[in-house]
Amino acid sequence: MINDPKSQHFITWTEHGSSFVVSNVGEFSRNILGSHFKHNNFSSFVRQLNMYGFHKINRTPRAQRTSSNPQIWEFSHPKFLRARPDLLEAIKRKALEPDPRERSR
Repeated sequence: MINDPKSQHFITWTEHGSSFVVSNVGEFSRNILGSHFKHNNFSSFVRQLNMYGFHKINRTPRAQRTSSNPQIWEFSHPKFLRARPDLLEAIKRKALEPDPRERSR
């Protein structure tokens, strides 16, 4: 999806290729998510990224954040790098931690 020329208006690598940016979340959700996933819900997409160890990057200090461009989201993962497709197989879904209440039964 990130390397698909049809998606470049919505999802791209950052300059150094160590993270990626989703711009215009609404259009990304409508035009891209539905063709790659069984949904077009951006929150679900972010949850999936988190389950695989991706982290949202906030480049703007909290005090300087405004609603002027809330449509841009940046994500990174130490093994998701533009120049290293060989690392993709090392990205695994995080194991669910057991519910502590289950142990006492």
